[in-house]
Amino acid sequence: MKNVPSKSFTLIELLVVVAIIGILMSLLLPSLGTARKVAKSAVCKSNNGNMYKAYLMHSDDGWEDPDGDTGYQHKQEQLLSTKGVNQRLKVLVLGLKNKREMNCPEFEMTNTANATIASFGFNIQQIGSHKSNDNKRLMRAQIQNSSNYILFGCRKNDGYNTFTLRNGNEVLADYHPKMTGNVTALDGNTASQKSFQINSQENMYTLYFVE
Repeated sequence: MKNVPSKSFTLIELLVVVAIIGILMSLLLPSLGTARKVAKSAVCKSNNGNMYKAYLMHSDDGWEDPDGDTGYQHKQEQLLSTKGVNQRLKVLVLGLKNKREMNCPEFEMTNTANATIASFGFNIQQIGSHKSNDNKRLMRAQIQNSSNYILFGCRKNDGYNTFTLRNGNEVLADYHPKMTGNVTALDGNTASQKSFQINSQENMYTLYFVE
Protein backbone atom coordinates (compact mmCIF):
# COMPACT_ATOMS: atom_id res chain seq x y z
CA MET A 1 0.00 0.00 0.00
CA LYS A 2 1.44 3.39 -1.04
CA ASN A 3 1.96 6.16 1.49
CA VAL A 4 -0.25 9.22 0.86
CA PRO A 5 1.84 12.44 1.01
CA SER A 6 0.90 14.65 3.96
CA LYS A 7 -0.77 17.96 3.04
CA SER A 8 0.06 19.67 6.34
CA PHE A 9 2.73 22.38 6.66
CA THR A 10 6.05 21.49 8.14
CA LEU A 11 7.41 23.52 11.05
CA ILE A 12 9.97 25.18 8.79
CA GLU A 13 7.27 26.22 6.31
CA LEU A 14 5.18 27.73 9.12
CA LEU A 15 8.17 29.66 10.41
CA VAL A 16 8.84 31.00 6.92
CA VAL A 17 5.21 32.15 6.59
CA VAL A 18 5.35 33.83 10.02
CA ALA A 19 8.61 35.56 9.08
CA ILE A 20 7.13 36.83 5.81
CA ILE A 21 4.06 38.19 7.64
CA GLY A 22 6.34 39.89 10.15
CA ILE A 23 8.33 41.55 7.38
CA LEU A 24 5.17 42.74 5.62
CA MET A 25 3.78 44.15 8.88
CA SER A 26 7.01 46.02 9.59
CA LEU A 27 6.80 47.58 6.13
CA LEU A 28 3.10 48.34 6.36
CA LEU A 29 2.74 49.83 9.86
CA PRO A 30 4.83 52.98 9.24
CA SER A 31 2.80 53.63 6.10
CA LEU A 32 -0.42 53.25 8.07
CA GLY A 33 0.87 55.70 10.68
CA THR A 34 1.68 58.27 8.00
CA ALA A 35 -1.69 57.73 6.31
CA ARG A 36 -3.41 58.24 9.66
CA LYS A 37 -1.62 61.56 10.19
CA VAL A 38 -2.46 62.71 6.67
CA ALA A 39 -6.12 61.80 7.23
CA LYS A 40 -6.23 63.72 10.51
CA SER A 41 -4.60 66.69 8.82
CA ALA A 42 -7.36 66.59 6.18
CA VAL A 43 -9.99 66.60 8.93
CA CYS A 44 -8.21 69.56 10.51
CA LYS A 45 -8.29 71.46 7.20
CA SER A 46 -12.01 70.77 6.95
CA ASN A 47 -12.46 72.15 10.46
CA ASN A 48 -10.52 75.25 9.45
CA GLY A 49 -12.92 75.71 6.55
CA ASN A 50 -15.93 75.58 8.87
CA MET A 51 -14.31 78.05 11.25
CA TYR A 52 -13.60 80.38 8.34
CA LYS A 53 -17.26 80.32 7.27
CA ALA A 54 -18.32 81.01 10.85
CA TYR A 55 -15.84 83.89 10.99
CA LEU A 56 -17.29 85.52 7.88
CA MET A 57 -20.88 85.03 9.05
CA HIS A 58 -20.11 86.56 12.43
CA SER A 59 -18.17 89.42 10.82
CA ASP A 60 -20.92 90.13 8.28
CA ASP A 61 -23.59 90.38 10.95
CA GLY A 62 -21.74 92.70 13.28
CA TRP A 63 -22.01 92.18 17.03
CA GLU A 64 -23.21 94.32 19.90
CA ASP A 65 -21.92 92.83 23.12
CA PRO A 66 -24.97 92.01 25.29
CA ASP A 67 -22.82 92.12 28.42
CA GLY A 68 -21.61 95.64 27.82
CA ASP A 69 -18.30 97.01 26.61
CA THR A 70 -16.13 93.94 27.27
CA GLY A 71 -14.27 93.79 23.97
CA TYR A 72 -16.47 91.41 21.99
CA GLN A 73 -18.26 93.88 19.73
CA HIS A 74 -17.48 94.53 16.09
CA LYS A 75 -19.01 96.38 13.18
CA GLN A 76 -20.38 94.70 10.08
CA GLU A 77 -17.62 93.21 7.89
CA GLN A 78 -14.97 94.10 10.46
CA LEU A 79 -12.18 91.87 11.73
CA LEU A 80 -13.30 90.18 14.93
CA SER A 81 -12.05 90.87 18.39
CA THR A 82 -10.00 87.87 19.45
CA LYS A 83 -11.45 88.04 22.94
CA GLY A 84 -13.69 84.98 23.37
CA VAL A 85 -13.57 84.36 19.63
CA ASN A 86 -13.44 80.54 19.80
CA GLN A 87 -16.46 80.48 22.08
CA ARG A 88 -18.44 82.85 19.87
CA LEU A 89 -17.66 81.11 16.57
CA LYS A 90 -18.11 77.53 17.77
CA VAL A 91 -21.03 77.94 20.17
CA LEU A 92 -22.87 81.07 19.01
CA VAL A 93 -22.45 80.69 15.23
CA LEU A 94 -21.93 76.95 14.64
CA GLY A 95 -24.11 75.75 17.50
CA LEU A 96 -21.54 73.44 19.06
CA LYS A 97 -21.62 72.53 22.76
CA ASN A 98 -18.31 74.13 23.68
CA LYS A 99 -15.16 75.57 22.15
CA ARG A 100 -13.22 72.31 22.35
CA GLU A 101 -15.50 70.64 19.82
CA MET A 102 -14.19 70.56 16.24
CA ASN A 103 -10.61 70.80 17.48
CA CYS A 104 -7.75 69.44 15.44
CA PRO A 105 -7.83 65.62 15.87
CA GLU A 106 -4.23 65.63 17.08
CA PHE A 107 -4.34 68.71 19.29
CA GLU A 108 -2.20 68.05 22.35
CA MET A 109 -4.06 68.34 25.64
CA THR A 110 -1.44 68.67 28.38
CA ASN A 111 -3.63 70.06 31.14
CA THR A 112 -6.78 68.10 31.98
CA ALA A 113 -8.13 71.14 33.82
CA ASN A 114 -8.40 72.91 30.46
CA ALA A 115 -11.34 70.80 29.38
CA THR A 116 -12.66 73.30 26.86
CA ILE A 117 -9.45 74.70 25.39
CA ALA A 118 -9.65 75.25 21.62
CA SER A 119 -6.94 74.24 19.17
CA PHE A 120 -7.28 77.40 17.07
CA GLY A 121 -5.09 80.44 17.67
CA PHE A 122 -6.11 83.79 16.18
CA ASN A 123 -4.00 86.59 14.77
CA ILE A 124 -3.60 89.12 17.57
CA GLN A 125 -1.19 91.38 15.66
CA GLN A 126 -4.04 93.22 13.99
CA ILE A 127 -4.71 96.70 15.34
CA GLY A 128 -7.13 96.58 18.26
CA SER A 129 -7.49 92.82 17.97
CA HIS A 130 -8.07 92.24 21.67
CA LYS A 131 -9.54 95.59 22.64
CA SER A 132 -13.06 96.91 22.88
CA ASN A 133 -12.30 99.92 20.67
CA ASP A 134 -13.84 98.75 17.42
CA ASN A 135 -13.13 102.17 15.88
CA LYS A 136 -9.46 101.15 15.57
CA ARG A 137 -9.88 97.58 14.43
CA LEU A 138 -9.54 97.08 10.67
CA MET A 139 -12.35 96.32 8.29
CA ARG A 140 -11.86 93.22 6.14
CA ALA A 141 -11.87 95.36 2.98
CA GLN A 142 -8.84 97.27 4.28
CA ILE A 143 -6.62 94.20 4.06
CA GLN A 144 -4.89 94.64 0.73
CA ASN A 145 -3.44 91.14 0.46
CA SER A 146 -6.15 88.84 1.74
CA SER A 147 -4.38 85.72 0.50
CA ASN A 148 -1.47 86.35 2.87
CA TYR A 149 -3.25 87.77 5.87
CA ILE A 150 -3.57 84.97 8.43
CA LEU A 151 -6.83 84.84 10.39
CA PHE A 152 -6.11 81.80 12.52
CA GLY A 153 -4.17 78.55 12.68
CA CYS A 154 -3.42 75.40 14.68
CA ARG A 155 -1.67 76.06 17.97
CA LYS A 156 1.01 73.81 19.43
CA ASN A 157 -0.88 72.68 22.54
CA ASP A 158 -2.89 73.99 25.46
CA GLY A 159 0.28 75.02 27.26
CA TYR A 160 0.24 78.21 25.23
CA ASN A 161 -2.20 81.10 25.43
CA THR A 162 -5.77 79.97 24.93
CA PHE A 163 -6.62 81.89 21.77
CA THR A 164 -3.61 83.58 20.20
CA LEU A 165 -1.27 82.97 17.30
CA ARG A 166 1.65 85.37 17.29
CA ASN A 167 5.14 85.29 15.90
CA GLY A 168 8.03 84.53 18.22
CA ASN A 169 5.83 83.65 21.17
CA GLU A 170 3.93 80.61 20.03
CA VAL A 171 4.54 77.94 17.45
CA LEU A 172 2.40 76.23 14.88
CA ALA A 173 1.28 72.68 15.48
CA ASP A 174 4.13 70.35 14.61
CA TYR A 175 2.01 67.24 15.09
CA HIS A 176 0.89 67.38 11.46
CA PRO A 177 2.90 65.66 8.70
CA LYS A 178 6.27 67.33 7.99
CA MET A 179 6.17 69.31 11.25
CA THR A 180 3.57 71.75 9.99
CA GLY A 181 0.38 73.43 11.16
CA ASN A 182 -2.70 74.44 9.21
CA VAL A 183 -3.28 78.17 8.86
CA THR A 184 -6.19 79.95 7.19
CA ALA A 185 -5.92 83.27 5.38
CA LEU A 186 -8.53 85.99 4.97
CA ASP A 187 -9.38 84.74 1.47
CA GLY A 188 -10.29 81.31 2.90
CA ASN A 189 -7.22 79.45 1.71
CA THR A 190 -5.97 76.90 4.24
CA ALA A 191 -2.39 75.71 3.88
CA SER A 192 0.10 73.66 5.85
CA GLN A 193 2.97 75.86 6.95
CA LYS A 194 6.07 75.41 9.08
CA SER A 195 6.33 79.03 10.16
CA PHE A 196 5.08 82.58 9.74
CA GLN A 197 6.42 86.06 10.30
CA ILE A 198 5.19 89.52 11.26
CA ASN A 199 5.04 92.17 8.57
CA SER A 200 4.17 95.72 9.54
CA GLN A 201 3.60 97.18 6.09
CA GLU A 202 1.46 100.33 6.15
CA ASN A 203 1.09 100.02 9.93
CA MET A 204 -1.13 96.97 9.50
CA TYR A 205 0.49 94.57 11.93
CA THR A 206 -0.27 91.29 10.31
CA LEU A 207 0.95 87.72 10.13
CA TYR A 208 2.11 86.60 6.72
CA PHE A 209 2.91 83.20 5.27
CA VAL A 210 6.54 82.30 4.88
CA GLU A 211 7.17 80.82 1.45
